[in-house]
Amino acid sequence: MRFVVQDTGIGFDAQTQARLFNRFEQADGDITRHYGGSGLGLAICRELAAMMGGDLGCESEPGAGAAFILSLPLKPAQAPPVPLRPDRQDADTAVAAEVDQAPRRLRILAADDHPTNRRVVELILDGAVFDLVSVENGAQAVEAYRAQTFDLVLMDMQMPVMDGLTAVREIRLHESVLGLPHVPVVMLTANALPQHLDEALAAGADRHMAKPFSVEDLLAMVADLTAQTPQAAEAAA
Repeated sequence: MRFVVQDTGIGFDAQTQARLFNRFEQADGDITRHYGGSGLGLAICRELAAMMGGDLGCESEPGAGAAFILSLPLKPAQAPPVPLRPDRQDADTAVAAEVDQAPRRLRILAADDHPTNRRVVELILDGAVFDLVSVENGAQAVEAYRAQTFDLVLMDMQMPVMDGLTAVREIRLHESVLGLPHVPVVMLTANALPQHLDEALAAGADRHMAKPFSVEDLLAMVADLTAQTPQAAEAAA
């Protein structure tokens, strides 16, 4: 099966195409500043395609957009679904039980400029025991935080309009000025170097989780942090 996704973006030449699927590479060196992102998306997508026995390629010309082509050796399914391995099923059950012990309907704010990343977080958390609010950049995150009450904030680091570090500083300032309780903030980002962890903690974040992350790790961290919030303590009393 062949999937083709075309865009009308900046495009790129053959020389750029040769390195486009490398980690931390982008067609334009200024693209992070202008549009956000870290250059990991295509590398991860190609690795996922290879794991399924397929391939991800592209066709483009400078100034004429690009076409990204995913080829997968898919066949009609005839056999019944294969059950999870017992060890994996036990792990998933344990994580779900841990999350279920937290008070229901805690509120989480998630900020990420990439719609796919937001959708992944929504699929993991919105169907669990939380109310999730998703925004596209740091400025929207600060605005939502000031207007509503949240028990946890998940913040990307590189975003347009306002980056995640600046947004965390604004959140901490808002808490300090108004005497509000400390709300846990997690930097959920592809910026995974030691210096990025130091920057996140210095800005006021409580945790740092590198992308890509597992469902189990995210749920376990969310359960741990939300169990420490004032609302959780009140519900448990």
